[in-house]
Amino acid sequence: MARGVLHVIDPTPTGVADGRVGLLGRGAAADIAILACAEAIRSTPEDAHAVVVLGGGDAVHHARALGLPVHAHAPAPFGHAGLGARALRRVARALGGTDLLQPWSERARTACRLAGAGEGAVAPVPSALWPGPRRPVGPDRHSVRAQLGVPDHIPMVALLADPCRHADARRFVYMVGLLDVAGIPVAGLIDRRAAHVSRARRFHADAGVRWRMLLPAEPTARLLHACDLAVIVPPTVRAELTAHEHAWVAWSVLRAHLLGVPVVGADAWLPESARPTDAAGLLHARSESVTDIGRQLARLAADAVLRRAVADGARAAASAFVERQPLADSLRALWSTVEPFETGAALALGPR
Repeated sequence: MARGVLHVIDPTPTGVADGRVGLLGRGAAADIAILACAEAIRSTPEDAHAVVVLGGGDAVHHARALGLPVHAHAPAPFGHAGLGARALRRVARALGGTDLLQPWSERARTACRLAGAGEGAVAPVPSALWPGPRRPVGPDRHSVRAQLGVPDHIPMVALLADPCRHADARRFVYMVGLLDVAGIPVAGLIDRRAAHVSRARRFHADAGVRWRMLLPAEPTARLLHACDLAVIVPPTVRAELTAHEHAWVAWSVLRAHLLGVPVVGADAWLPESARPTDAAGLLHARSESVTDIGRQLARLAADAVLRRAVADGARAAASAFVERQPLADSLRALWSTVEPFETGAALALGPR
C-alpha cells in the first residue's frame, strides 16, 4: 500500500566549525543520515515522499548540497526541537498527504512527537537498518582533486567520522605526519566541523611538514569519492556515542567501501559479513594508538597495487552485504507498524 511519508531532517548548519557546535548544532543529524534519507526515497518510489528540514536557509542548503530534495523547512529557534514543533505541524498540514513521519535523528523524533503526531504516527529512527548509499554527490573525482590541487599520483586520505565530533583532527594530523616522516607523500582531508581543528592547524604549521592538510568548505561526504583511503581515528577521550550516532559511523564506513575507499579501522564498525575477506587485517584497528593505525595506513598509502586490490575487495563485500539486505523491504516492514498520521482529520494521500 502506498504511503505518504514526511521525512524530518536536522542537518548541522554549514557555518559550524571546529567542533564548537553551540546551540545551533546540538544534537544535529549527521551528513550520512541525509544521504541515507535520500537512499530511502530512491528505494521506495511507490510511496509519496516529502522532506522537511528543521532549521533555516543554511540547513536547507546543506541538505540539498548532499543531494536531498527538500520540500520545506521548519525553523527551530536556538536548535531546540520543542520550539520547532509548532512550525513542523504547520508544514505537515500545508504539504498534505502525510500518513507517517520518519525522523532521522532523536532530536527530529522529539520534534515530531511534540508536533502532535503522538507516538503511533512517528516511525523509529531507522538506525538498525543499512541504507547503503553508494552514489557520489558533488563533482566527479577528477574535478574534486583539481579543485583541491591534489594530483592523481598523490594518495588522498580522509578523516572519516560521522558525527564529526567523533573525529579528532589533531590526532589525525599527527598520524599523517608519521607518513610524511617516512617519505610517503599524501594529502590529508579534514572536515572543518571535526573536533580540535584549530589545534590541528597549529600542529601542522609548527611541524613544518611537506604534506598538505586540506580543510575545504564542503563537507567530507561530498568529496569522499575523490579520496584513495579513509581512516577512523578514535578521540583521545572517547565521548560516548548514542545508538543512532554509532549507526551513523557504521553507515559512513559502509558508504566509503561502496565508493571503493578502504577505511582503516573499518572492521570495528562493520558486521563480519560486510568486511572484505582478503584485506589481511589491513582494515582492522589493532589498538587505538595512532602509531599502530598509522602503520597500516602507511602500507596502503605506499603501495598503489595493494591499495587498489583492497579497495576492490571492500567494494565487493559491501555491495554483496547491501544486496542481501534490501532497504526497501526493511522500510516497508518498519512503516507497516506505524499508525496513520492525523491532525484532527485524516489527510488524503497526495502527489508531491
